[in-house]
Amino acid sequence: MHESSHWRLERRPAPRSVAEALGLAGSSHIGLDIVRGPELAAALRSGLVAGGAAVVDGENDADLLATVAAADSLALEAARDRPVAFVGTAALAAAVARHHAPGAGNLPGDTPLTLDRRRPATPGPSS
Repeated sequence: MHESSHWRLERRPAPRSVAEALGLAGSSHIGLDIVRGPELAAALRSGLVAGGAAVVDGENDADLLATVAAADSLALEAARDRPVAFVGTAALAAAVARHHAPGAGNLPGDTPLTLDRRRPATPGPSS
């Protein structure tokens, strides 16, 4: 926003980041290079341990799903101290829903759905 004229009607200067706009002191920024690499879970852990929020970039569904999966890998660990919450767009909410949908295989004790077009979806072994 600080690089556009969209903020001109506001009384205060335009924020230079999402974290600044939301007043998230101690937050960390995780760029696309990290989201798309092997260190995403570690970067999320560092951001959460720092006591703030982790503001994560994403351009597509794969980025969002990677973020949700990485956060999910930390969920049990973080739940002992404080829960992890997602704040974002409807696309992020959809990624969370897809990741945790019954049959996605991402919940403890969950079995993937086996889809057969001749019958309704039922839980079963993955093929």
